[in-house]
Amino acid sequence: MLQVHFCSANACDYLNTGTMAVHKLGTIEIPQQLRDEVYNTEPNRVKSQKNTGTYFVNKYVKDAQERENLTKRYDDHNCYSIAWRHDWYKDIIPQTFLDEKGLSKPFNAMVRLQHPGSFFAPHKDMYNVVVYGEDGEQARDKVKYENIARLWIPMEDGRFGEAFFIEDTALYKWKAGEVYTFPPDALHSSANAGMKDRHTLLVYCEWLHSKPW
Repeated sequence: MLQVHFCSANACDYLNTGTMAVHKLGTIEIPQQLRDEVYNTEPNRVKSQKNTGTYFVNKYVKDAQERENLTKRYDDHNCYSIAWRHDWYKDIIPQTFLDEKGLSKPFNAMVRLQHPGSFFAPHKDMYNVVVYGEDGEQARDKVKYENIARLWIPMEDGRFGEAFFIEDTALYKWKAGEVYTFPPDALHSSANAGMKDRHTLLVYCEWLHSKPW
């Protein structure tokens, strides 16, 4: 029987679900400059999830029915990648925090917007753009896939209808500035079934020593 683990801000410093682990590394301050920018300017990265090929027909989805469901049910009317990306975002996390957690200087960072009534389709990241491509510009032989550290940082406290799914774990009712991480190959998706826009800071760097799972 499938067991789903629900994880709120008060109970998610460490959550191990079989071979999967979601970790809360700590909390950072969300700069007012970042809030001002994303709340008052238009995003500079808007892409159809369906047309990227990363989310709907990536190599991890083997089941034919699942592939059909992904391409039919998650479409441009409810799935869009909307983001702000600027180089200064890479400096938001304090160096002391990175040093303490054994993380490299970030090589990419962005803020994702999720409108009410929208989803991020279930997928496993391949990092073709955000790490190895035009955004991250990292060489695959220098930054190994298994050493990628993806930091997931909500900009607002979690509200009604907002959830983030990682394998058999569901995150909800988080606090702004909490820094979560999980293995680079974990299946994940998200939903905004609430009534307000949700913004998430995503930061990509490398584990320099041991990983937390």
